[in-house]
Amino acid sequence: MMRALRARGCQGCATTARVEAATILAQGDADEDGRISKAEMPQSRASGYFDFIDLDGDGLLDTEEWSYLRAALQSLNGMLAIRAGGAGDMTEESVVWAYRRSVPQLPSPLVYEDVLYMLNDSGGLITTFHAKSGEVIERGRLTDAVESYYASLVAGDGKVYLVSETGIVTVLPAGGSLTPIATSHLDAECHATPALADGRIYLRTETALYRRLRTSRRARRSSAALSGRSAGARRSIRAARGCVG
Repeated sequence: MMRALRARGCQGCATTARVEAATILAQGDADEDGRISKAEMPQSRASGYFDFIDLDGDGLLDTEEWSYLRAALQSLNGMLAIRAGGAGDMTEESVVWAYRRSVPQLPSPLVYEDVLYMLNDSGGLITTFHAKSGEVIERGRLTDAVESYYASLVAGDGKVYLVSETGIVTVLPAGGSLTPIATSHLDAECHATPALADGRIYLRTETALYRRLRTSRRARRSSAALSGRSAGARRSIRAARGCVG
């Protein structure tokens, strides 16, 4: 069994990462309370992470929280495939492959039909890999969807679905190709990951919840069975099809 892990450091934060807690307290703790406030935080790209590393939410960073920040900043960007199992230090034996380029902060990677999909937070940049070997299949920007992304990818019936922050829905074929099958617009911001259930895809924006039937054998069977359903059920299915253009 293999598991894919992502690790993200902070490019441009090297100076902050080298500063130990004792040093930052000696240099920046103006009120000498043994903790660092947001105002006392050294100015760097790492300053923007203050609220994330303030683990107890008291508005101050203690020695433990500063050490947590340093460890996070010193980590290497990358996607790693780890072979599960073993005991003790299994680093050399268990790291199957590693991809040392930028990785997403928000959208979770997806493995579907032996292909790993990795969608970056911004710019519509997506990379597909052979999951077992780590070999890159394609890397590029999504056509007509060079956007920011919060929602994670989902897949089913031979398709991969992506929804941008502004509500652009992109459908890719399985297999790692970045050439879209279809693109449509929800005309509202979307931060929620789509859900797949019973042959349907559900998409939630800030203003509405959409439901549509996926093009699949199951969906075609549903269409063929319309004659045996009530008029209300038929209207519901027809409306579901028309939710996303």
